[in-house]
Amino acid sequence: TGYDSYGLYKSYPTFDKEEDNKGTLYFRLQNNKSEYKSIDSLINIIEKNYPFDFARPVSRVAKIKADTLSGMCNYISGVDSYIRQKYNDPHFSIKMNGCKTKNKSTGVLLYRLKEGYKVSAILDDSLKNKIYLGESIVRIDGTEIQKLSSERANELLLKEPNGVSKLELKNSKGEVRTVEYTHKDSYKIPSNFVQKTEFSTINDEIVYLKIKHIDKDALYIFLENLPEIKSKKKLVIDLRNNGGGDFLIGAQILSLFIPDEFKYYQLRDKFSGKNEDVIVNKNLSDNIISNKLELRVLVNKNTSCVSELLAYNLKKYFKNTKVIGIEHTAGALATLYEVLLENNNNVKFRTNAFARSIIMLDGKSIEGKGISPDIHVNIRKIEDLQPYNDKVLITAISK
Repeated sequence: TGYDSYGLYKSYPTFDKEEDNKGTLYFRLQNNKSEYKSIDSLINIIEKNYPFDFARPVSRVAKIKADTLSGMCNYISGVDSYIRQKYNDPHFSIKMNGCKTKNKSTGVLLYRLKEGYKVSAILDDSLKNKIYLGESIVRIDGTEIQKLSSERANELLLKEPNGVSKLELKNSKGEVRTVEYTHKDSYKIPSNFVQKTEFSTINDEIVYLKIKHIDKDALYIFLENLPEIKSKKKLVIDLRNNGGGDFLIGAQILSLFIPDEFKYYQLRDKFSGKNEDVIVNKNLSDNIISNKLELRVLVNKNTSCVSELLAYNLKKYFKNTKVIGIEHTAGALATLYEVLLENNNNVKFRTNAFARSIIMLDGKSIEGKGISPDIHVNIRKIEDLQPYNDKVLITAISK
């Protein structure tokens, strides 16, 4: 029978078990092949079972760097790079414990606007007289970045200490110049860039809650501030850069807003194609937020997994909800397994390939698609972004 998660779930699909969707698997080849062959075989099995084949923008020509001479750590790094390029899936990766990670950092960050990449932050004070916020970046170390993904372009900016970066910059007049600089050991991140869970009062009518991760701390901060939330006209829940967390905690948070039993999500059996609902029980406590409250949920492309469930269900069941953002959410809604090599537990895959079921929202998968905002915020300049004037938050306060 399905695991009832301490009574919170009224109904869970009969073909699946909630506790089976978070597990550790051990992989072993019977003929005792080398670790490299074991990893290759495991990748092959995972790829054959991968449930969301090319649901996201990916590189179909990605190849594993088959360099076994440089050691296991370098090989694992190459495999992980291959996985990221081919699948672009936050639930699919590999790492190896004990490998020394290269200390790479950057004093400059970038962001893609409509007309191209712009300097979005300067973390090194010595560069502030050489590079200016909002300048266009044309090339990094000779590589033109216009057609590169944001992740790849930002990777080019990362260097080890004493590494040298060369940026080709273009100002508002179209003038191009080159700036070279040497990387330091590390850079201090300004406080306005640091993401943390916080509750604050914006004015007499509006309160703001930033949730970095869906965990017990997120639930507790709701419960601790429930009296003040209930006394206000509007609550802004900031789920930007929230990578998800605990499905059960997500259901408990939603129950504060949805007192009646509700359909949380569906599971589709990969074998039969049958859909069954995950139903959350009625909230019998006094911890209920009136639907007279205006709710604004902030999202971005890094809002993923359980945080997407929150945004979707609040939009569906809580009548005064508006989802606000620059772009759609990540579209990464899946359960996760850790897969270890039996002969080397330091090598660890994270993958969604072995779950028996696929998570659906009202019969549809949002994998690779995400959730579109009700109110789309157009970012015209770098100062509109969150670390600065935060046009998304301003929109949430005013609408």
